[in-house]
Amino acid sequence: MAELEHVSGLAIIGMQVMAPGGEGIERFGRLVYHGLPPAGQLEGGVSLAEAAQACARGALQSAAVRQEQARVIALSGGPERDGLRIAQALGAAADWLESGETEAALLVENNPGQGSACAVLLALEKFAVENSKTVYAVIAGAAQVGEGETGPVVVENACRQALRSAAIAPEWVGLVVTASLNNFTIHTGEVQDLPSVLRGLLAAYLSGSELITALSGSPAGLLGLVKTAWCVYWGILPGTPGWNGPSQPQVWQRSPFYVPANSRPWFLPAGQKRRLAAYNELSPQGSFAHILLCEGKRTVERPYTALKQEGLFLFPLAAGSIKQLLEKLGELQLQITGVTDIASLARHRYQQFQSEKLAVGCCTCLIARTPAELQREISFAVSGIPAADEKQADWQTPLGSYYTPQPLGESGEVAFVYPGAFNSYLGVGRDLFYLFPNLYDRLDRMTGQAGEQLNEKMLYPRSMAALSQPELDGIEARLNADPLAMLISGITLAVVYTLLLREVFDIHPTRAFGYSLGEISMMYAGGVWANGDETSAALQASPLFHTRLAGPQNAIREYWQMSAVPQAEATETLWDNYVLMAEADKVRQVTSGEQSVYLTHINTPHQVVIGGDPRACRRVIDALKCNALQAPFNYALHCAAMRSEYEALVKLLSWPVANQPDMVLYSASTYQPMPVERQAIARQIAGGLCACLDFPHLVQQAYAGGGRIFIELGAGSNCARWVDESLKGKPHAAFSINRKGMDDHASLLRLLARLVCHRTQVDLKSLY
Repeated sequence: MAELEHVSGLAIIGMQVMAPGGEGIERFGRLVYHGLPPAGQLEGGVSLAEAAQACARGALQSAAVRQEQARVIALSGGPERDGLRIAQALGAAADWLESGETEAALLVENNPGQGSACAVLLALEKFAVENSKTVYAVIAGAAQVGEGETGPVVVENACRQALRSAAIAPEWVGLVVTASLNNFTIHTGEVQDLPSVLRGLLAAYLSGSELITALSGSPAGLLGLVKTAWCVYWGILPGTPGWNGPSQPQVWQRSPFYVPANSRPWFLPAGQKRRLAAYNELSPQGSFAHILLCEGKRTVERPYTALKQEGLFLFPLAAGSIKQLLEKLGELQLQITGVTDIASLARHRYQQFQSEKLAVGCCTCLIARTPAELQREISFAVSGIPAADEKQADWQTPLGSYYTPQPLGESGEVAFVYPGAFNSYLGVGRDLFYLFPNLYDRLDRMTGQAGEQLNEKMLYPRSMAALSQPELDGIEARLNADPLAMLISGITLAVVYTLLLREVFDIHPTRAFGYSLGEISMMYAGGVWANGDETSAALQASPLFHTRLAGPQNAIREYWQMSAVPQAEATETLWDNYVLMAEADKVRQVTSGEQSVYLTHINTPHQVVIGGDPRACRRVIDALKCNALQAPFNYALHCAAMRSEYEALVKLLSWPVANQPDMVLYSASTYQPMPVERQAIARQIAGGLCACLDFPHLVQQAYAGGGRIFIELGAGSNCARWVDESLKGKPHAAFSINRKGMDDHASLLRLLARLVCHRTQVDLKSLY
């Protein structure tokens, strides 16, 4: 076994890839994120030799290193490679860099077998930091075994040696990337006999902790190292679409490994400061190297490169009149002819829009993926916009293109709306940290355990085999039954969405309000509170959502003069909530004859929520003869039966004021602006939670204050719909940033299109 301790501290400061469908590191990263193996041919008939030269130039340029400053190491590709070339090249690079012979070492490879070429530029980490270079990853340690030596024990020892050389515990490694070996690929999972390399890997990483390390397949060679470094830098655990599971599932039971079906954000466990990954370099001849990479020190923020690669584009157009707008649509239609690079066309259109929007009379935004789609959207716009203008009604398409004849942004103000606690669902927000990686850093300033706060293990479930739909339904049911998981993840999502709109797109509301427990989200998202970990710990420690309002619901039992019971003995259903399509006054009349049913929420003038004894709730529904739907949660809030918990809520919600907000915050306790003072906040939120919530009243107060454009910041879009119904007949707009079943990028572009058309101040430059 070869010692490679001296490679520790090598920093990857430049990477470039030429692969089918992934020419350039940004496009290759998109392939990695979407789990798409490089396939096809290089664009433009480029030879692999030319591609390798282009990759070398690209890696040098990305790091602003002159060619004469770098020593080149050419790695041979193809099936006859010895399999140790990366480890050996790292050793040679370390020798040169430590001797001072060169400032950088350039590893270049072309691989005919996979039709790709790539290059990696290395420097000493100290040099990279001192010279403000981008550090994609740092080699933390490595070990290698030679040809013919790769039995399970040898592989296990090599992995352990690499971990020891880096002083890394196996449970700290969040990702292991393994290149194809024999018939095993993570992409298919078809294994007749578990290869010895994987048996050794299992033995080395067996730590007693289950499902803590993501496992991913990769093309062999330097491309696999690039993939691993890309994942470390961007904070992504890569998915494997179509993965079913290993052919020997019993071998993987109680192992630390899981295979994500879809790529997901990579959150660090509490207390861990940097992401760690391992790359296994394998060869058909039986050679093996285990290379550990860790997150490097960042001197600059990560750019939003993924936004420009995601294949859905926003085309804003502005003009002085409908006639001129139609002319611009015609011009754009002509520009599409012969276009293959729709991204460049979108960028050009945005640049034109920047000069047009100052004297705008009307505006539209088109959304499309391809030139053909854009042609179709233009055709829809040419006929739809004049008709919408005549009817004074909004125009939109299924893709999200939009026009409004009544823009509200110049005279009306923006209000942020924070939904209630119980809206999180599996997969919500999964793409946000890929699209906007600096959200990691912003969230880390507020909490030391972002993954736990988001409840990421439940929102993005882990398993070695693909989860069936019944299994996913069961996980979602457990999520819905856990009030604290729903509450804390909902708060975290609201903060993330707010940071995104305010700091990336420069959207600043003048007022905000929350639906029920959404007022807590409003406090954190508005920067009023900053102690996220303390609040989470206090919520977890409080009996409120364990035994008082949830579980056995002893607060309700006491109010109904029943005996309190331990949590383990609460087997019967004490309380249910129902959404009713009925007017509040009629519901009050009927519930006045019931002792154990309460009107808890007024969502719209024609939709309410009742809660209480399930049989009594059914009697109310039968008496009203209205449409009704049982809510997925059965917690008790907003009624007289839980008012005994008012003081406990005040104590729980009494947190120091970190900042005065730059917007008016409305309270559901008084339906007035909330005094931003520690005790006043606690008492008003607690008071609102102990009384029926009249959401339309809250909406009307924000409207009276000048709010016209309402943006829901959380999972789902219920509040936006309720705002619409509450302001029916009044000039307003209500949008949501998230919609279940739609990916985050598409949801965001739809929202931005609407805001631009309403002439809200929005900074779109990150999209282009």
